[in-house]
Amino acid sequence: QFKQEMSVQIAEAEKKLVELKKEAQTQGSATKEKLAKEIEVLKESLKKQTAEMEKEGESSWTRMKSRVAQTADQLNQKLQKALKE
Repeated sequence: QFKQEMSVQIAEAEKKLVELKKEAQTQGSATKEKLAKEIEVLKESLKKQTAEMEKEGESSWTRMKSRVAQTADQLNQKLQKALKE
């Protein structure tokens, strides 16, 4: 279930990232372009961490879950900030 929630968050982040990239191109904003690149890196990191969760044993899963959730939070915060600017 957690992995499914992360997949939904990644999909939402991808949609917002597309929106951000369009805004950056339309406005010619170097700041938004830079943020879009940072967000892309975070999104890919989240995808990788989510995929690694399948390989981890139960004891490592709780630790991984916390790390993945933290990355998801960072991703969402950056997206919200970037879209408000």
